[in-house]
Amino acid sequence: MKHAYVFPGQGAQAVGMGKDLYDNVPEAKELFEKANSDIELLRVLPEIIRRCCTIKAHYVEIDPTGKKERRLLDFGHTIGGAIERCCRYDDKTITHGEATAIGMYLVTKRAELLGLTTRGATSRLEYVLKSLSLPTETHIAPEILAADMAKSKHVKEGKLQLALMKEIGDPLGLSIANVSTLWTLSRPEVAAAIIGTRSSRHVDGNAALIGRTLPPEGVARIDAFLAGFPTVDGDCFDLERLDGSKHRAIMRMNLVNSVDGK
Repeated sequence: MKHAYVFPGQGAQAVGMGKDLYDNVPEAKELFEKANSDIELLRVLPEIIRRCCTIKAHYVEIDPTGKKERRLLDFGHTIGGAIERCCRYDDKTITHGEATAIGMYLVTKRAELLGLTTRGATSRLEYVLKSLSLPTETHIAPEILAADMAKSKHVKEGKLQLALMKEIGDPLGLSIANVSTLWTLSRPEVAAAIIGTRSSRHVDGNAALIGRTLPPEGVARIDAFLAGFPTVDGDCFDLERLDGSKHRAIMRMNLVNSVDGK
């Protein structure tokens, strides 16, 4: 898809006028890039919705009671639920999606101020929500929402529990190494993964994988990414057996024999 910009109205027009503005006027560049981002977001929106439904179905299936992994889906819903209850679940006043959008924005804004979410996440989230015509503010007083949430199911041992976003693009809260391990374990031909650690920090990080799985959508995305790169055909150890191979050069061969081959 190619985008074209038209400058209506009176005044001189010239071929390449838009590119000149983009190259020389920072405000114009920012405007053009924002417009392109809006168009791209709307173009991929159906795929985003499909992926979200797949991810939600996965977490509901593996955690039907909502006490473990499924709690990730609570992002925005704790505050959003309070807004809906205060509005008596009247869709004409506010829909479930609109209330959740407000909850996502408000909890991320507060988390960023506390240093629990990466800097800039709130503004990026606000931009996306407003691009989709979703609200980010509510007229309901904070103290009213707090009083309602204090009576919700999200209160455990007297403390309100909220699902926070560490950073955009990190929905699992796992390191790349952890994701790699879970992807390896998702392969049907793999029964176990041998994990190497250098410190207690690595031990704790890997221990967090117990009982965890990657959602099917995550596995599919990694598979699609890897499919774009060439792979070695045949036995992977052939690289070590080839004469002149850099892999063979660092290997000590025939360890069961003496140096002279006897």
